[in-house]
Amino acid sequence: MDKMRATRLSESGASRSLQDPGYKSNTHNKVDGSSARVAGAVKHEREKNAEISSKDGKGVCPAVDSNAEVGNFKDGREVGKEAEETVKPLRIKIDYGQARREELELTNSNDDIDTAIGCFSPSVQELLVIDDLLYTMVGIDGKYIWAKKGRPKEVSVAFQVDISMDLSLQELVKRMLSLCENYLIVSQFTESRLHFKYGLVNHAFAAALRAILQDYHAMVAQLEHQFHLARLSLQGLWFFCQPMMGAMQSLSTVVQKAAAHSLSGAAILNLLQSQEAALAGDSAARSLLQKLMHFASAPYLGILERWVYEGVIDDPYGEFLIDENKGLQKESLTQDYNATYWQQRYSLKQDLPGFLASSAETILTTGKYLNVMRECGHSIKIPFSGEVKLANSGLRSYLERVNVAYSFASAELLNLIIQKFDLFGRLRSVKHYFFVDQGDFLVYFMDIAKDELVKRPATVSVEKLQSLLDLALRTSVAASDPYHEYLTCIVEKTPLAKQLDDLKKISTPATDLRIENSGELGSSDTSSQAASGGITGLECFALNYKVLL
Repeated sequence: MDKMRATRLSESGASRSLQDPGYKSNTHNKVDGSSARVAGAVKHEREKNAEISSKDGKGVCPAVDSNAEVGNFKDGREVGKEAEETVKPLRIKIDYGQARREELELTNSNDDIDTAIGCFSPSVQELLVIDDLLYTMVGIDGKYIWAKKGRPKEVSVAFQVDISMDLSLQELVKRMLSLCENYLIVSQFTESRLHFKYGLVNHAFAAALRAILQDYHAMVAQLEHQFHLARLSLQGLWFFCQPMMGAMQSLSTVVQKAAAHSLSGAAILNLLQSQEAALAGDSAARSLLQKLMHFASAPYLGILERWVYEGVIDDPYGEFLIDENKGLQKESLTQDYNATYWQQRYSLKQDLPGFLASSAETILTTGKYLNVMRECGHSIKIPFSGEVKLANSGLRSYLERVNVAYSFASAELLNLIIQKFDLFGRLRSVKHYFFVDQGDFLVYFMDIAKDELVKRPATVSVEKLQSLLDLALRTSVAASDPYHEYLTCIVEKTPLAKQLDDLKKISTPATDLRIENSGELGSSDTSSQAASGGITGLECFALNYKVLL
């Protein structure tokens, strides 16, 4: 028991005073101070009971002469040996040394009757109860107050008190036991969530809870110091515990819900936000939950900051509101221009933080813009990102900063497309060739490539057609187009009429599979028609325009 208590105190860090070199001397002072006072009161009770027992042979507890020798008999009983066994547990209870708990564990089950708290007067019981409560408040079982052992998976904790305790003291003790129970629940949750496997948000939440518990431990240490100085009564202990009871109850409610549903990431933040709204009438509890929300959201806003400032998702535990599909690669765009890379590479999750729900689409788009520029080899970083961090700016100003980042990213992307990649110049070039606003090159090309295009598609030389196309471009007005070299020619396996017919047959998205197979079906039809000589290269010829980023 004593080893468990010492271990629990060292882990919980009850206060700095308990960990400094002066703690040992404080312990001696405790034994010399409050323990001497309790010991004196207990000795007085034993002498009083001995006197009563000597007169009428009766008493509430066995009367013992502390000076009796082993082998002396009084009223037909051997009191010397019984005195040794009876006084020893009482001395152990009052002694705060390690031997107290170790010897107490070695006593037999009959000691429960000998050391029942009801054996003493209410004044002595009060001292013993305060001693037990100070331990129970930091999660350590006392002699007369202990935790009831429940199922291993149960989150709730319940304490029991010695039924022989004075009823008025029991009533007052039971009022304070809720604080001890809530402390144990919060402490157990904190220790279990300090591992990174539960996610960054849970880890930050547990760290904030641990800081609050350290303040609580400091309060308990101060109460213990007052008890050493004989300045603390049970009523005084109840008075000092009341301000902390509401806060601990709020924390216990939050952690029980989080533990019951194994919440993490955005779910933890939503839970804190909902509890804060539910406790709108309690300013102290609401302020405490706001503090927890600030610390718990810090790593989440750190991930958000990298996304809206750099276009990078640094989310090792999958807590962020944006899901990254790493299976999609940019290279797929070269094979299929209808690929869903830009739409499905990054997408929003269903579980979003409530305070970010209204700006989720803006956040997604901002990061996408920056990601597009990075994929195109253009390194970009918002210049003011290092001045103010989202994690330190508070939850209320996040929307304004996200909107500023969105405006900057969209302006940079538009500038990149228009200036560096000359969007309007490329659109004019496409207009020349596909809308034939300068179609003289096409007339010349069809004249010089007529002999090649009348062949069957399998025998047409694409290289020869490309060289003839380049010749036609250089000898026409299209030669002034700076992007004319991006125009190429190809020979499709399926003729244009067949492709249009396949597109016409597609009526619903459920037939996407037919789209993929249509090329193969058309190819087989074309092959059979080509074998019979029904299709020429002219029907399968097409112009292609390269778009390089």
